[in-house]
Amino acid sequence: MTRLEIATQILAGMCAGDWQMQIPEGQTWDEVAIPRAFELADKMLAFHATSIKLKRDKYDDIIG
Repeated sequence: MTRLEIATQILAGMCAGDWQMQIPEGQTWDEVAIPRAFELADKMLAFHATSIKLKRDKYDDIIG
């Protein structure tokens, strides 16, 4: 999945789950939710990349 696809799924979950967020005065829910969806997508992608590296390192240790 691309970053955009992940963020889109997160945003869909936010809508379905009726996420309540602090909305600063002068902003709307979507102006807060969309950047947050991308932040979470980035965190998920970073975690996944780290997880893959850890698995590779473990495999390299096993086979030498």
